[in-house]
Amino acid sequence: QKKRIQVSKQMDDVILSHAICILNIPIPVFPPLSSDLWLHFWKQRIPLPARTIWYRILHRKIPTRSFLHNINPAQFPSPHCPRCLAHDTTAVESLSHFFFTCPCLLSVWITIFSSYVSPLITIPQLEVFLNQLLLFQGSNTSLTPLFACGLQAIWSSHYRLIFDDKPFLSQSIAN
Repeated sequence: QKKRIQVSKQMDDVILSHAICILNIPIPVFPPLSSDLWLHFWKQRIPLPARTIWYRILHRKIPTRSFLHNINPAQFPSPHCPRCLAHDTTAVESLSHFFFTCPCLLSVWITIFSSYVSPLITIPQLEVFLNQLLLFQGSNTSLTPLFACGLQAIWSSHYRLIFDDKPFLSQSIAN
């Protein structure tokens, strides 16, 4: 009974985090992992740089524009996403936006999942996959390394944009 309540609580948290992602509310969106899920996380065979990024996402320690703007508005006058500025000047770069909900990233995740999972993947299916993989839910543990490497590629390309002024090209990231 206790296990069922815990699973139900986790599903409620996932539904809440998904709703927050859609609404782009800049508050923590990922529920804390149980000790069993942390053990599962550490047992995964994924590259260390990718694991580090995933760990920082789960602990909400990613320097997004909204976070940097809150702690140092003089240096970061805008909380808006640098990738979206050409398309949408109102998109706040939250943690969810940084890795998942940014429209510029949608094509990256679709390319990755359509290449390795299903060529006919839809956006709703993709959202479910991403939420399940992030929080180790569902039975898609074989996709964990793919997901981790996708996070790492997004992280690397974002910082090439910021520090090297290299354009954000979603097709090159997905490859």
